[in-house]
Amino acid sequence: MLNKRILQLFISCLALVFVLPLVPLIGGPNQIQRGEMAGYLLVPHEKVQETYNAGFSMYVAAWPLLQEYPGRRFQTGLFGTWMHAQYDGPKPDKLYSDIEGGLGWWRDTRFATETPKFIVGGVALNFSAWANGPGAGKGRDWDKPKGTYGVAQLSPWLLWPPDGLNLKQGARGELFGYGYLPLPLTTAKSTTVGKNVPTGNNCWTLFLNTRNFKGPVAFFTPYFWSGATVDDPRLGGMFLDTRPSGPNRALQMETQYIPSVQSIDERGETYARIAPASFPRGPTDDSAVVQRVTAYSKKALWDADGLV
Repeated sequence: MLNKRILQLFISCLALVFVLPLVPLIGGPNQIQRGEMAGYLLVPHEKVQETYNAGFSMYVAAWPLLQEYPGRRFQTGLFGTWMHAQYDGPKPDKLYSDIEGGLGWWRDTRFATETPKFIVGGVALNFSAWANGPGAGKGRDWDKPKGTYGVAQLSPWLLWPPDGLNLKQGARGELFGYGYLPLPLTTAKSTTVGKNVPTGNNCWTLFLNTRNFKGPVAFFTPYFWSGATVDDPRLGGMFLDTRPSGPNRALQMETQYIPSVQSIDERGETYARIAPASFPRGPTDDSAVVQRVTAYSKKALWDADGLV
């Protein structure tokens, strides 16, 4: 839950701090410049023990952030998280890889909508590949898939468009439940593509809980993570195919582009205005944007009867 006053401060502060002048619209005194608002809205939450390292779930509100859809340059997520691999010691340097999908809008969306879409957002080593859903990723063909085939469909009852999962148009703050838990759907291997590097059997599975669909949808194939180790065997066993997930994740809203304008008056004062943004408001002036953030141990599913 976020207080209304906090949201007002967030919007006004980011408009001043992150507006970046780009293109002058009017010459001479008081010229107006196009800009953008970008930044993060962080949400504090309680930490859990490191043993809760088998994924997460949460409920996130879905709504059209801006009063008017600004076109294809618009890119922002709604509230979400970044799930990285858990390590026994300090996190390795220059080894970025995670699951960071969620609700939002992206520039590369072919069929853009005012209502947010959902993508799984898996990132292989340092963005060498990414997977946004079954048949959707960075690559364009079999020779260089780069994550296009990094997610396997499980449910036959949900159609996943390559553009992202569509929500019912006109959402106004309804909650969208999702999470990722590992399942042993494949067999761990000691070699990968003939190289002496392992591929684990952590199949990080997307679960949804919505009005018209509940259950597992799809999972990241373990090779999506371990593929980077074929060229660099030193990285064997370092990714989510073999490692658990860090339980204490950041929870925040990442904004990359909201249009704005700014100008300086005769006294040297800078004024900025962003495209009007709004948050769903309840009867007590609170915004319920994230609920029931939950971390799991392997006892939740992995150790259940019949799985191992």
